[in-house]
Amino acid sequence: MINSVLLIGLGQIGVGYDIDNLDSDLILTHANASRKHKNFNLVAGIDASSAKRQKFSNVYDIDSFKNINAEVIQKDPSIVIIATPTETHSKVMNQVLDLLNPKLILCEKPLDYSEDEAEQMVQRCKDKNVALFVNYMRQSDISTLEISKMIEEEVIERPIKANVWYSKGLFNNGSHLTNLLERWLGNLTKTFLINSGERIGERDYEPDFFAEYEGGSANFISSKEENFSIYTIELITRSGRLFYSNGGELISWQPVKADNNYPGYKILSNNYKEIYNELFISQFNVFNQINNFLNGKSYELCTGEQALVTIRNIIKITGAINDGK
Repeated sequence: MINSVLLIGLGQIGVGYDIDNLDSDLILTHANASRKHKNFNLVAGIDASSAKRQKFSNVYDIDSFKNINAEVIQKDPSIVIIATPTETHSKVMNQVLDLLNPKLILCEKPLDYSEDEAEQMVQRCKDKNVALFVNYMRQSDISTLEISKMIEEEVIERPIKANVWYSKGLFNNGSHLTNLLERWLGNLTKTFLINSGERIGERDYEPDFFAEYEGGSANFISSKEENFSIYTIELITRSGRLFYSNGGELISWQPVKADNNYPGYKILSNNYKEIYNELFISQFNVFNQINNFLNGKSYELCTGEQALVTIRNIIKITGAINDGK
């Protein structure tokens, strides 16, 4: 069955990241993924910018509109993607639920800056019987599944200590990494603010903080995006070291071995195990998982409820910043 897709938001993750490389193997946007996946059909795009609409329509030869109008309603999309700025997510979702009847909504991360708004979004989708997922696309990548399996099988033994570097805001890009650690280390149990860091825009922050989870702990350290982007996790455990670099594009596992030179000591092996990833087709894999969900198969996606947990955990940190002012 082919599912019709409406894309709301024609910015970078919606269209821009790979619009000039559509003939390459890269699939980094919602538009390109729905164009290349045989079980989905992109039927329209929506954006307030006439320039973005024009470029989208020229490249994809698909209708685009300023808002949800009669023509969009007539297309009756079964999948709606919300790829607008975070502060508009709640408003756009309400419009979608009021005017359309989708089976599924995929919302860009984070769900919202406000816990109350995020809760209402999750609840409204439940009330309307609409499946809600949030685009933490690393949850759909083969590398995340492999690392999760290594932890479950105690190749990577708990308890785990983590060092995390992030840039461009805790809500915006840091939430990708907090979301991953919630999967790998379990529920967040305690946080401690180390440094408030800088404010990013109206609603985001770049704090340094310590986080304690059921299965370990993590130090989060922010870096300046204007220097370079960084999204790195280092997991240290008694069985070895996992290095998750460049947002997951470079991943290696170093097991522990006996030190041949100093009896009684253990060191990290120089024989790295490279962990394969498919982040170069990240959005295609998300659509694969959506297809699995729609066909009653097992799937790897971040649900609205799981994304709400991520929001609550981030607000624990940002709330401490505000309390200290």
